[in-house]
Amino acid sequence: MRIVTLLLTTLIVSSTMGCQPHSINEALPAPLVHYTPQQLREDLDSLKLAVEQRHPRFHDRPLDAALEHAFNEARRALNAPMTRAEAFRVMALINPAFQDAHTLLMPTFDLDVRSEQQRRFPFKVRLRHDGALLVAGQWQRADGTGELASGTVIRSINGEATAALLAEFSRYGHGETAQLQRHMLSALFPHWLAALRGSTGDFQLELEQADGLRTLSIPAAERWTQAASKPNQPTLQELGDGIALLRLPTFNVEDDPQAYATVVDALFSQLRRDDVAGLILDVRGNTGGQSDAGAKVIRYLIDQPINQVSRARERINADNQRMLQTKGAIGQMRELDLSRDGLIQPAPAGERFRGKVVLLIDAMTYSAAILFATTLQDHRLATLIGQPTGGYANQTGNMESVRLRHTGLTANIPARIFVRPNGDTALAPVIPEIIVEPSAESDDAVVAAAVTHLMQP
Repeated sequence: MRIVTLLLTTLIVSSTMGCQPHSINEALPAPLVHYTPQQLREDLDSLKLAVEQRHPRFHDRPLDAALEHAFNEARRALNAPMTRAEAFRVMALINPAFQDAHTLLMPTFDLDVRSEQQRRFPFKVRLRHDGALLVAGQWQRADGTGELASGTVIRSINGEATAALLAEFSRYGHGETAQLQRHMLSALFPHWLAALRGSTGDFQLELEQADGLRTLSIPAAERWTQAASKPNQPTLQELGDGIALLRLPTFNVEDDPQAYATVVDALFSQLRRDDVAGLILDVRGNTGGQSDAGAKVIRYLIDQPINQVSRARERINADNQRMLQTKGAIGQMRELDLSRDGLIQPAPAGERFRGKVVLLIDAMTYSAAILFATTLQDHRLATLIGQPTGGYANQTGNMESVRLRHTGLTANIPARIFVRPNGDTALAPVIPEIIVEPSAESDDAVVAAAVTHLMQP
């Protein structure tokens, strides 16, 4: 059985809750349509019912008091005609109360913003440990006339301080913990900016770089691209003394899994060729994707087949029953013993990595990357170093998307909960064996700790 724990790449289905939703292929109504309070509350009630009937956490108990309160507050606030964007700003305040980064009302609702003159924020971003918003990766104009360095601090966007933006956006964050909720904002930041500020098209940025402050004006027609030709592919850096760092920025490789597998194979061939004895695997900031992607790496570290999870609990609904041919009644939970199903098979003996392995994790390590971390930790394949994950070791997955009938807003709701390989069911973060606090002076403090550990006898 293939275990799918997706963060952003989801199975889009039609809801069967209460009022009939839009078909996913049906055009959304114009964004400036005003919906009546009755229509808005019908959509909210449909969302609540979908969570109650689909989320495995609420199979045998009612919604948490905080989540029930969040729904009631949203219902009270939907008391006047609103556009889709206005309704979203009310309804998405429920997101933090789900306490699950796989469950949220998505900010990717305005499908009409597609033209050259109305586009989203052009850069990927990440949060520094002190909360500063940074440019993620090297960027350059499409015509090659300018560059923007990775780690550049974005101090303001269109005249508004990013600290203030993030403080407001954090009210909508999704995740198990407050820390993860704040970090997850960066994963969809261009969409949050468009949904909550209407910011598309022209951008005026204030940037803090090594040589001081600068402003950058980006017209709507100007395109920027990430400097690396394949920025999401694994990369290998040899650090000397027989130690190498293999960065795994994402496991979301569904677009071209074969290209990803080819890169992984080539990098492990290089490790053998160069006689690397100490390997640092880095999944900091990796928010997941397909569990098979992590398995492609793990197969080089094992001598016998191993499991990624011990078991799963799945909530049966009309969609997974029909599309996945799941047996059982709608609403029922089914238990899946995965301890011997879908095992990772080892690479041929001559291709395996035989040295010492360290895995770097942080608060932003999530979804399939958490699955990767717990597999390495529970099977004692690596020493984990860094910070505890913001999400839990036992997590939800197999998300389905439900579109609300009137507004067309889309919510992601998971159908499964996975239990880590050692069978521990505690709702707790993945805790590294060696905790290293991030350094204000250097982003490489965790890497330095990993090198020190690998250099020990």
